[in-house]
Amino acid sequence: MLTKIDEICKECNTKFESYEFVLRHLRCHKMTAKEYVLKWKYNGSVPLCACGCNRENRWNVALKDFTRFIHGHHAYGRVKSDEEKAKIGKKNSINMKKFMERHPDVAKKKIERMNIFSKTPEAIKKQSESVRRFWAESPLAPILREEASQRAIKLLAENKIGPQAPFKRETLISPWTGEEEHMHSSWESIFFQTCVERKYEVTKNHGITIPYVHPDGTTRNYIPDFFGREDRVLYEVKGRHDEVDDAKWYAARDYCDRMGWGFVVMLSPEENIQFL
Repeated sequence: MLTKIDEICKECNTKFESYEFVLRHLRCHKMTAKEYVLKWKYNGSVPLCACGCNRENRWNVALKDFTRFIHGHHAYGRVKSDEEKAKIGKKNSINMKKFMERHPDVAKKKIERMNIFSKTPEAIKKQSESVRRFWAESPLAPILREEASQRAIKLLAENKIGPQAPFKRETLISPWTGEEEHMHSSWESIFFQTCVERKYEVTKNHGITIPYVHPDGTTRNYIPDFFGREDRVLYEVKGRHDEVDDAKWYAARDYCDRMGWGFVVMLSPEENIQFL
């Protein structure tokens, strides 16, 4: 195994004063430092990123070695605290502000690039294709999507996001648990209040998350609207639906079949359907 303190050339067993002299000597063997390190330290195989993404590391000229991580991958798998995230965000904001103040031309160009109205249709199309390609092909996409999904689940539970929120959201108190139940549409409020009147216990605080395959081929999470505790039934209440909803509901049916539960979709009169 080759280390940075090796002072003997592995090609000819000549001893030198330091590893740096070994690297200079490689010209005699018509080898580059990269070829030498790859051969004698990594047995001819480019080392993979230590984060587990299975992508090859790059050669670092300054280190005269391959990197341990692909750029940006060193933090994967390490959960940052809210305090640490806030500290990093504040520091980045201050540094960026200072940089933009010192480089007004760069700031102006950045604003122009961000302004969608200044872009040609071809540029917008190219950018959209690049974004779609990233989420479909990048090994980082599943990690980032899961992080975003967990943030969304947390915000949804706190009634900070949801359909039309915060304008038409409503917080009702469950007569069965005394806890707050956050409604994210008028349809949900009507359904919940109807169940209360009929003394049929339902809750939105069920903690059930169901993975489903989005029409774009990616795997995402779906949270059913209500859970009927008495007869173990999941309910979805919608004003209208589309192909994304269909994908969610197919996954929910499979989930309920495995659990031995029921699944009911309740749609508005405009859909001309009550139950699916």
